[in-house]
Amino acid sequence: MKRKICLLLAAALLVSLLAGCRQAAEPETVTEKDQDSILSAVQPGSGDASSLDHLELPEKFTGDWTGLEDCFHVHADASITLPGVSQIPTATVTRKPFSQEDADKLMEVFLKGNTLYQEVNATKQSAMEDLEKMKAALRGEIPLSDVTVDHTMEELPGMIERREEEIKTLPDESELPFPAPTTFQPETWCDEIMKGYADVDGKKMHIFLYNDADWTDEAIIWQEEYGDTNSCHARYLEEMAEKRELSMSQEEALKMGDALLESLGIDYAVCGSSKPVVYIQYDEKNTVFDTGYELEYVRVVNGFPITQNRPLQHNADGSTFLLPAAQGTSTPDGASDGIWGYELLTVYVTKDGVVYFDWRNPYTELVIQEENTQLMDFSDISDIFAKMIFVKNHYWLEANQKGGIDYIHDVDVDNVRLNLMRIRDKNSLSEGTIVPVWDFWGVCSMRAADDAYRDTVFDGSYYEIVLTINAIDGTVIDRELGY
Repeated sequence: MKRKICLLLAAALLVSLLAGCRQAAEPETVTEKDQDSILSAVQPGSGDASSLDHLELPEKFTGDWTGLEDCFHVHADASITLPGVSQIPTATVTRKPFSQEDADKLMEVFLKGNTLYQEVNATKQSAMEDLEKMKAALRGEIPLSDVTVDHTMEELPGMIERREEEIKTLPDESELPFPAPTTFQPETWCDEIMKGYADVDGKKMHIFLYNDADWTDEAIIWQEEYGDTNSCHARYLEEMAEKRELSMSQEEALKMGDALLESLGIDYAVCGSSKPVVYIQYDEKNTVFDTGYELEYVRVVNGFPITQNRPLQHNADGSTFLLPAAQGTSTPDGASDGIWGYELLTVYVTKDGVVYFDWRNPYTELVIQEENTQLMDFSDISDIFAKMIFVKNHYWLEANQKGGIDYIHDVDVDNVRLNLMRIRDKNSLSEGTIVPVWDFWGVCSMRAADDAYRDTVFDGSYYEIVLTINAIDGTVIDRELGY
């Protein structure tokens, strides 16, 4: 589902101005610290099994604030959510690329000892079929759209010539399949890779593992038709116009997910999110062919799960759209390298079993630095929020001033949650610190002060974490940057 955003020229100008503002004059909102500095602020909590009592939490977090020359309004009437533990841990963690042992275990569980074969995207026969279609389109016998939507008729002769050359090197169907290596291999675009498919109980199962020190480490396994290396072919049930009856219960889905992790020897994660999904075919109608659940598993530290950030888009027509979680993979300058995302295990199931598995950025076993961490008083956290919510969003004022159009931003905070989060040194792609944070969740919306410009902004809202504050020392953390 694509975002329904109606932008006119003025909005396009606003976007370009925002990009410039972020780079030009952004006040310091995040205090960059190395791991030693972060750990030096960690102190043991007072009392046994009562580390949260001293926080003197109010029943609700409430308040109204206006700033940035009246273009940014914040209202809070928020519940406060605490974890079901009495002591808050801090820990250190190290990045763990997938090992050959990990790959062997994944193949054992998913491929069940069946032969791994090379992925072949095309054969001489399939390429010949495409070639005949190209020639038919060139003769005017079929429309060009039956062949390609990205090229013109003038480009067709060149496409035909390239396909004829490609056919000379493609394998014949009678020659398939070819066994694939079951060990990691060097690759030009990453450090190492292992991939292939196997026939398992009448199903075609694909496996794709790679380690990339400058980007991410990921293992993806999927059943034919249920996904590919890019994503699972699933959509959240609430996105579909037609509601469908699920073929399984949530309890059955969780049993499947938990059993899978147990078979893989993963005993440190729990299901942090469970959502019903439909599986679709990528055709004009997005035809639904199955139903099931998406299960997100997160690491647990002394009984405290490291939760994820799951923003939600609210459209004007009442529909919602779950946006990709902020995975700590952004950079201040927009560069595409130097990334170490958050750890996440995602399992997609149907009544017949697991159909898609995605494991990103595994960690080594955590080292607990403090089991009962002393936290700042919540009144101090509240004061920091009241100041830093405007510092973080200062660029909206600069955009208004440079663009000549006043846009008003409204933030309604409805939940403040104590979570654990992995942060890293800005310059480290291998070491992180697990710290407690306060996440302020709220609905964010934008409107034009002048009704004449009403159509230049998105006519919906977003539910997301509007600010994250380190619960130990009060510094602001950028979840998208990861520090």
